[in-house]
Amino acid sequence: TIAGVTTKVLKANLTITNGLEATNVLGDQYADDVVEGVGEVSGDMDLYFSDRTHYDMFVAETEFPITIQLTRGTEIIKITIPKAKFSGNRDIPVATDKALVATYTFKGIQDEAINGAVKIEVTNENA
Repeated sequence: TIAGVTTKVLKANLTITNGLEATNVLGDQYADDVVEGVGEVSGDMDLYFSDRTHYDMFVAETEFPITIQLTRGTEIIKITIPKAKFSGNRDIPVATDKALVATYTFKGIQDEAINGAVKIEVTNENA
């Protein structure tokens, strides 16, 4: 879903980084801690260009939530990006070989409610 609306996504890429940095130490001592950097989430998705809704969100720099749910049997992985914005080039290319398809890049924005930009929930028989 994008902004609460179920959206037909043909293809998507998602990149999640957490910016971990090892603490430097002298000699052969073990690192006493791993410093957590600023987490980032970004990606791109190919969407049917059925109307101007997504393009208008891009132009207006509208913040919106993205929810991705992967289900296999009773196992569910739910990825929530509470605040995202479309980013990238203002001239979004539209492919016309089979249908009108636009590729949108997006970036997650830090959300105080989850203390980050992305929340991942796993539900299975063990959880």
